[in-house]
Amino acid sequence: MAAGYYGGWLEGALSFLANLILAFPMILLFYPQVTPEILETGLPSYIAIVLFAFPLAFVAVLIWSRLQSQRSKVLAMLAVSMAVLGWFYLSLISQAGTPVAFLGAIDLFDAPSGVLVVFASVFFGNAATVFRIVRGLALDLKTRDYVAAAQTRSEGAWYIMLWGIFPDARGPLVVDVCQRIG
Repeated sequence: MAAGYYGGWLEGALSFLANLILAFPMILLFYPQVTPEILETGLPSYIAIVLFAFPLAFVAVLIWSRLQSQRSKVLAMLAVSMAVLGWFYLSLISQAGTPVAFLGAIDLFDAPSGVLVVFASVFFGNAATVFRIVRGLALDLKTRDYVAAAQTRSEGAWYIMLWGIFPDARGPLVVDVCQRIG
């Protein structure tokens, strides 16, 4: 969404990365993640560590953009939500018997490493097409009158993207997710 809203070099760089991912055969990305030698190194878990950090960042930016003017409230909500979501995140990526087994007794659940491989592969494989959809929607929706009104009110860019543009972009994204479920 930031690529479509800001444009410029950010849009060019992210679009280049998305095109690079789309040009690369997905089977060549999936195959190394399921070979026993690669699984023993913990590489799929490390990929999951990076990819599963994005929802944490999204929630943090969402809370910050909404309550930016209320410092005490935003810091309390960020602390509570990041503690709870961070615990779930660490429980998800901590795998017994792999190099990333670090939670021990406070681990909530153990997802099999094969599940992490599937999640990481699907996330990475679909990220580029979802990027293109969201970028196109942001390019269209940033020209609407309510975005201009929010800019006139001196709202921040992330507030406009997450609380102005994103609600209108949800419909096409839900349709895309429903098509990808199979």
